[in-house]
Amino acid sequence: MTHKTEIKNESSLHLTPAMRMLLRVAITRTLARENMDLCCEVSVLLTSNDGIRKLNEQYRSKDVPTDVLSFPMYDSLEELRKEAALSPDAEYFALGDVIIAPDVVAKEANLQKQPFDKHLCRMCVHSVLHLLGYDHELGPEDEAVMFEKQEAIVDSLFKN
Repeated sequence: MTHKTEIKNESSLHLTPAMRMLLRVAITRTLARENMDLCCEVSVLLTSNDGIRKLNEQYRSKDVPTDVLSFPMYDSLEELRKEAALSPDAEYFALGDVIIAPDVVAKEANLQKQPFDKHLCRMCVHSVLHLLGYDHELGPEDEAVMFEKQEAIVDSLFKN
């Protein structure tokens, strides 16, 4: 299954070709692990702390920078599948937008003694899982399921 990933960097991060590829692989791996059988497009924006703070305030009423935000295009995978059934000739279906603040991710990675690129991938995988309907804020069971999937995918990307 071929998926499309658009990555835009408006942050101060020097986004290397290797990091860009790692983000693409993280998204593809997440969609594959979740058996996404539709060709999806995921948009990724790397932004500043101020950029993500403004979005966090606007959409979540939290006036602080955060590591990642997710903006799904569909309320559910069922809605996406209905759209796909109505548009059988569509090449891709926009799954949603992933917004990441690399400076926040770097600070978290440092505190957790994790490599930056691994934590960046973790946040990307986390966000794509949100686009697929997972929500760790619904309760401990939902959190456990989502984080277990997230870490399994991240671990598969960083095998030694």
